Amino acid sequence: MQQTLAIDRISARTVVAAVVAYVVLLMVLRLSLSPYLEIDEAQFFGQVDFRLVYANSHPPLYNWVLRLVLEATGWNWPLSVALVKGVLLAAIHLLVFDAARRIGGVPAGIGALAVAALCPQISWMAAHTLAHTVMVMAGCAGIVHAAVVIWQRPRALAFVWLGVAASIAMLAKFNGAILLGAAAVVALSTPERRAAAWRHRGGVALAAVVFAVLTGPSLVAAGLAIEASTGRLSKLFRPTWASAGALPGVGSDGASLLTVGARAWGAAALGILALTAQVALPGPLKCWRNALVATVAVGFGATLVGVLVSDGRQMPERYLSPFFMPLPVAAGLALTAFRWRAVVRLAGGVAFVAVPIGVAGMVLFDKHRFAYPHGELALAIAPDLPEGTLAVWGGRPDFAANMTLALRRAGRMAHAAEDRMAPGADHVLIVWQGGEVPGSDEVDRPFDECRPGPVATRPYRYFSGRTLSVATELCRPRSLATSSGPTETRPL
Repeated sequence: MQQTLAIDRISARTVVAAVVAYVVLLMVLRLSLSPYLEIDEAQFFGQVDFRLVYANSHPPLYNWVLRLVLEATGWNWPLSVALVKGVLLAAIHLLVFDAARRIGGVPAGIGALAVAALCPQISWMAAHTLAHTVMVMAGCAGIVHAAVVIWQRPRALAFVWLGVAASIAMLAKFNGAILLGAAAVVALSTPERRAAAWRHRGGVALAAVVFAVLTGPSLVAAGLAIEASTGRLSKLFRPTWASAGALPGVGSDGASLLTVGARAWGAAALGILALTAQVALPGPLKCWRNALVATVAVGFGATLVGVLVSDGRQMPERYLSPFFMPLPVAAGLALTAFRWRAVVRLAGGVAFVAVPIGVAGMVLFDKHRFAYPHGELALAIAPDLPEGTLAVWGGRPDFAANMTLALRRAGRMAHAAEDRMAPGADHVLIVWQGGEVPGSDEVDRPFDECRPGPVATRPYRYFSGRTLSVATELCRPRSLATSSGPTETRPL
């Protein structure tokens, strides 16, 4: 008989309140550190015009949600991105907790939260920089949660929730389909599960209809604009350090990096599952643990085969997030029978506490983008800029986006140069991070009659002791109406 720990007697409401308070703390920290945008946040600047297809090869849901929040906040970019990220982070943790709680009680839910904290993509990267991946993780956590709700009470609303969660995952990142396919394979892998699916065929059909209605238009549009929708796939075939000894025509280097990424993503969860593999679990916990692990294995195996067959060269850890999301729930269930579960929970608590401390430390003492002196640079160059509306463009899109926001704060009329719906600009301001203007042989400027603009250097904010420079060019704008770029229509 396992000893009952004090933490096992904590109520579900207390855990929910703690998660919400923690996410609010992260949001307040992020807003207090900088009024500007991190690199993943800045990719949405000018890309919130309710299109079905965007140039960054992601489905459109994150962009749409951010647009709605921007409208509600009066186009306050830092507040809007923090709110969207905060809601999604809370959803991830609460869905993971509640899925495990419904199967194994509050102790299982607390264990799942602790394991999630020990998965860097969920606790550290999601809080710090990720965007689309945070949404796909929330959607995939919702798929697991919906499956558990259906197991408890297979009512129509539960199947609707499954269709909605699957749609969120698919409309966040296309690789959300890997978890959907893996879950379907596992759900139909035994006669008992096939019989259960047949008994609830009406609910399964309802979930499929909800999914088709919500995702259909976007998927059709993506198919019609296949080049824009798949442009980022080329990154998977760029050689890396692992490509030196790779087998020709086979993605052995990509497969090796996929394995490394799996360890980096879920080493704690995989270790716990390995340590508890022979521990006796009650029937429902054992069945769910095995099914969730099998889902991850099918997703990983399918991805591995795809990388090998396509001669893929790399696989970043964040790309594993959709089909690895069942791991914290599976490990949380296994923890209920683990002798050293208190140690794992303590480690998870320490990991949660370390995240805001680590983020603050990076910003205060390192070259983090939140410490970039965008506002000071904008104030320095603004007096030397010509009157009229500026269309801001840059070699680094995140730098250009933040300089646009900074120039607005400095009282200048500025918008993204790629803005299709913006009014015609009087001037194009090209901003180059680093203080030097690249030569014509280094970059093709999509504008006419460029000349040197003001240059400035300012110290980083906080305590790094470093400086950052900006060099600029002033150009004559071409017609922005023909641009295939994004849209951001908020005036000053």
